[in-house]
Amino acid sequence: RQELEASLRELRQALQKEAAARGELGARVSVEAAEAARLATKSEAAALREIVSKQTEMLASEIERMRHANAERADQLSRYVDGVAESVKGSTSATPNDAVVANEQLARHVEALRSETAESTKALEKKLHATDEDLRLRHRRLEEKLELSSAAV
Repeated sequence: RQELEASLRELRQALQKEAAARGELGARVSVEAAEAARLATKSEAAALREIVSKQTEMLASEIERMRHANAERADQLSRYVDGVAESVKGSTSATPNDAVVANEQLARHVEALRSETAESTKALEKKLHATDEDLRLRHRRLEEKLELSSAAV
């Protein structure tokens, strides 16, 4: 009977040690999983920041290109208006009809400039919207990963 009690005590002690070792192992695994999740989230956030930075640079470049193109168009229109005004002003045989024709041509040029500018603006707005949607989607995915990793820990 004493041997049996001694064996049971040893068995209980062994089970307690095993339970303690498993608890420590579980705690280490939990800490390592939390650290891995933190590092993965940090990496995802860094990648998202890089993407945002590149898209911002691309959009800034596109805006600068459009600004330059619109400035060039406005300059061309200004030169055209100056040329038409000079030709009408300098012409001795200019009739009121010539002024009407020149005015109509000017209106067509202005409308073409307005149309090109509107198209450029629309294209930029589409790019901005697409970039915004892409960033929202990436942000949502990052939040979901963070939630999953914190729920797993």
